[in-house]
Amino acid sequence: MLKKPAMEEHPRGPAYGLTPTLPPEVCVQHFSLWMLSSCFDVDCRSNTASVAPARAMSQDDALSRLPDEIAARVLSFLADARCLARLCCASRLWSVRAASDAHWQPLFLQRWGPPRRTLSQDDPLDSASNDAAKEKAVRWKDLYRAMRALQDRWKREPPATTTLSSEHGPAVAIHSHFLVRASTSDFSLRIVRRSDWRCVRTLVGHTDQIVAACVDADGRNVLTGSTDTTIRLWDLATGNCVLVIEGFSSPATTLRLTPHGVFAFCRFHSAKLFDRASGALLLDCQSLERIAWSWDASDRGLASLSVDGSVKLWDPAARLCKQVILQSIRDIFVGCVQFDGDRVAVSRGGRADIAIWDCGKDRLVREIDTGCSRFQAFSLVGARLACVAWDVLKVWDVQSGEELQRFAVGLDAMSILMDTSAVLWSNLDGSVVVCEFGTGIPYLPYL
Repeated sequence: MLKKPAMEEHPRGPAYGLTPTLPPEVCVQHFSLWMLSSCFDVDCRSNTASVAPARAMSQDDALSRLPDEIAARVLSFLADARCLARLCCASRLWSVRAASDAHWQPLFLQRWGPPRRTLSQDDPLDSASNDAAKEKAVRWKDLYRAMRALQDRWKREPPATTTLSSEHGPAVAIHSHFLVRASTSDFSLRIVRRSDWRCVRTLVGHTDQIVAACVDADGRNVLTGSTDTTIRLWDLATGNCVLVIEGFSSPATTLRLTPHGVFAFCRFHSAKLFDRASGALLLDCQSLERIAWSWDASDRGLASLSVDGSVKLWDPAARLCKQVILQSIRDIFVGCVQFDGDRVAVSRGGRADIAIWDCGKDRLVREIDTGCSRFQAFSLVGARLACVAWDVLKVWDVQSGEELQRFAVGLDAMSILMDTSAVLWSNLDGSVVVCEFGTGIPYLPYL
């Protein structure tokens, strides 16, 4: 009796319903790239290869005859923005297919994460621009190109620098459309529009100096803390104070508006969480061992820095510590922590470096040398870190450790703020210097 050969040894393989040597996904990928190479000069050896100058093509090429679902599947294996951009020049039909949001959205999210402003949010200060934005749809391909141009400017071009007078006081918060400045003369809050640097709102209510402020994600509310030991929540549309929280023994130095409520960290290491509607106390964490707190800009969690050098990540909903990092650092006597996305930046007293920790991979990714053990402030936003050390402000790329920009700020610089398109510092006299990198770039509020 003849012995039946093993399935993997069958000479005709998958044609007879047997298990193929390669997984089906790999076979489909190789076949798709082979089809693309036959028409577009794509290097099939890598699905991220660049595209050579495309040959002159007729409108009726082989791939144009494919159904839209199959064409989208073929293009899904081109995980490189340059390939998609070159395919847009092949023909009118492929220009439509390669410009689809289904291909560009994953590329954008994989490289830079979600945009800071969703495509449906409005400008809280300008209704006319909201109507114009609704008439013109924003495509993910356009956002990708705008973000790429913004990244190049941070690396290669000098910024547009503007010096704001001390009339409205130092800047305490930054938003994509406006700055929040705290007046030292009448203790009011000034909302300054970034397009023309004009004061468009004046919020009056505090009876002493404002020391902390934050803006919620959609830019409709501002939370402020003052040395009068009160916290106030403001509605920017009306300019009214909608909530007052009292009963603090010291001013709040760190504030955050979150989906869980109003978070406030005061001096002497007291962190509290309040209900956003009623102001009722939800959580009170009084611990002398924690010297700094930072809430993630994406509202995914909370980080605390303790005197023993450990950094803990907290889940505000469950009110539990979910991760402990940097336990080996034992030399902190003064420090600060910044939590943004999946990264935590920690400064250590008496040290000239800032440690960058990747929370997802749970490892130290970089230590950035500031050049000075006594630096005034630092800020972590996305993949960039800014720090003021004596009279110099430096901006680094966290992933590569490369120094992107350097500014001479003088010895009067007391605080810095940064977002994806600008960095600014406030001086002791109340003046503010803004270095803008996004001038002229479209869709800047979304980046």
